[in-house]
Amino acid sequence: METATYSVSLMPASKRGEVQTSTIEFVAQMDPTKLMAGQPCYLGFDPFQGEWGLFGDLNFFRTNNAGFLDEVGLIIDHYYLATAVDEADVLSLGVDLPSPEAQAKFNKHRYRRFFCPFERVEAQRVWGAESPIELFCTRPCFTVTCRPNCR
Repeated sequence: METATYSVSLMPASKRGEVQTSTIEFVAQMDPTKLMAGQPCYLGFDPFQGEWGLFGDLNFFRTNNAGFLDEVGLIIDHYYLATAVDEADVLSLGVDLPSPEAQAKFNKHRYRRFFCPFERVEAQRVWGAESPIELFCTRPCFTVTCRPNCR
């Protein structure tokens, strides 16, 4: 079986339905290898709506035939993000845009998208198909060994 990534999303840590924040002292005590023990995943994951149904270990779900393959949200790593970032400290990407106004608008959007703290417990898409129809349109390409690249 061959699979392809069609979306990369960020999910905030949560506890009882609320975004969880931690002190730097707590983070220093965390062992990232224990966090990734097994293969944690989300079932019923919908990157277009930012919703999921169940969180657990992929091996458990796989042996019990739970869910559909395109609804599995694999967790590939954990990152600790600062809750306060000065916009002046964010490096601007060298994206070739037609005007300084377009560059400023892009930088502002990028800052709001990637450097502002999570307010709700929902997935935030970083890369990939933006809608189910875009995903639907790319699927036939795989049957003819074409590999489309989502942006």
